[in-house]
Amino acid sequence: MTMPIEPVRFHFDVNGDNFTSAGEASVKVKKLLRQLNIAPDTIRRVSIAMYEGEINMVIHAEGGKAEVTVTEEDIVIVLEKHYRLTCHLQGMVLMFL
Repeated sequence: MTMPIEPVRFHFDVNGDNFTSAGEASVKVKKLLRQLNIAPDTIRRVSIAMYEGEINMVIHAEGGKAEVTVTEEDIVIVLEKHYRLTCHLQGMVLMFL
């Protein structure tokens, strides 16, 4: 009987103020998956999905964070965006962070 391999987890903070750093987390994930000997086709698909989500966090939100978990069965990417919602009500500004 083989022992199950522990999940491998990565965390990345995505800066929403810096377009030049957009995509850095997806490049790091790609390199880390190569080190784990993941199949090239899977790495390509994961990298594209990660990049798309990361770019969305930069363009449409104020950045966010990415959590990537690699198990024997799958690779899970959870992206959490930071939003700032501003409402103007009769000269007042309410900000929800």
